[in-house]
Amino acid sequence: MPLSLPRSSMATAVALAASAAMPMLASSQAPTVSPADYNKYYLGNANPRRNVPPPTTGCTVLGKIYSPVNPGNIGSQFHNQISWDWCQHACAGATVVELDGTAGPCQHFAFFPDGKCYLQGANTSLIDPPNCTEAMPCEHGFPVISGPPDCANNATWAVPPRNSPKLVGEGAECNGSLPPQYATICMTGLYCNAPSGKMGATGTCVKGTQPPLAIPVAAPIQTINVPTPPPLTTLPPVTVAAPKAVVVSTPEPTTITATTTTPAPTTTATTTTTTQEPLPAGAVVVGYYYSPFEMPGTARTVALGGWKECQQLCAANVFCDHFAYWPNDDGCMHQGNNVTLVKATCLLSNATDCPGMHVITGPRNLTDQATWPDLGAVGVAPTAAPTVAPPVVVPLDGTATQVHKSAATPVTPVQAAQGGGGMSPAMLGGIVALVAIVGAVLAFALTQGWFGGEGEEEEDLLEDEEEDL
Repeated sequence: MPLSLPRSSMATAVALAASAAMPMLASSQAPTVSPADYNKYYLGNANPRRNVPPPTTGCTVLGKIYSPVNPGNIGSQFHNQISWDWCQHACAGATVVELDGTAGPCQHFAFFPDGKCYLQGANTSLIDPPNCTEAMPCEHGFPVISGPPDCANNATWAVPPRNSPKLVGEGAECNGSLPPQYATICMTGLYCNAPSGKMGATGTCVKGTQPPLAIPVAAPIQTINVPTPPPLTTLPPVTVAAPKAVVVSTPEPTTITATTTTPAPTTTATTTTTTQEPLPAGAVVVGYYYSPFEMPGTARTVALGGWKECQQLCAANVFCDHFAYWPNDDGCMHQGNNVTLVKATCLLSNATDCPGMHVITGPRNLTDQATWPDLGAVGVAPTAAPTVAPPVVVPLDGTATQVHKSAATPVTPVQAAQGGGGMSPAMLGGIVALVAIVGAVLAFALTQGWFGGEGEEEEDLLEDEEEDL
């Protein structure tokens, strides 16, 4: 019968065989070690003379551990390994117990310089241990080394590179289709359970193996039997008879004479009355104006909108303080501040009314009572302003100069008596006729010698003849 040995005896035999083969391996394959380095220890290795350094890219970290370092593994808190890489290899295929009693794949390892190897699950956090750090090293002067079960996925590294995906545990949201700096992937032993048929959708990390994607199978193409149409039948020829000619008699045209009576249009006379804005009492007076009536730099204008338009034109000029509006010809003049309020009069002393006496005068600002015309300073009682301003005329005295449509013209006494509106057409025609008559009389007088022309020459000739005799 075969020999049966206890497990401990078998392990001892394997160790003795390995010890016997060590000198042969050392002599043929192992590098020569100097006596000074024979018992030397290196970082991450529990046996002397073994120098396998951990990666420095961020996969592993020195002086830190994942806490809790030994979750739920009662009775098997750690196991011995000869170096950090053997501890990592053990984590890659191990199953650990979480704090809640559930089992899951190993997610992290912690290797101490004395050979102790601890394995951790998913629900851990990287912290500084109370000892065995870079500031307080352990055996042989080295710190603890921690890292993931492999270095292939940089998202599981102890120090992930910048813009790398975030590693999340069970129940967390996951989405690996986002850019690396925003992506979240599940830890080992978990997969992202996303809604089926929605590429790029966010899912949840669950335990197990991701089922294969269901690829929809196209439905088989159905064959539709199309019935064959019956053969065409040749129809007999159809004879179409020519239509009969129909003679339609045309009636003789009938002439109809229509007489239309258009009523005469009815003309209705319509009278349009324009009511001007009433004069504000006190602010505007009638029969007065400020002298001199023409402000330097301004000219007479025509305010077809009445006294209100003349007042608005004055308000638009920063140098204008008063305005005067003559209703008979819509004349509008502006005055400054160095003026005197005078009463309008007619040229003829015995005249009681003329267009110039209807001049309307007021300030640029109708609401400023300080600028209202002061009739008391003129010594004449205020004249009641009419409720409706008649069409306007500007009264001037006989010595003033009136500006008509931007052209300065001396004002005659007759024009002053008429008010500032200019010479009437009848008066102008009379003057032209008078000048023509005077010219004709002068021409006739010259031809008749009334001014001493040919008569004096004849007298000189008679005197010369008498002297010759």
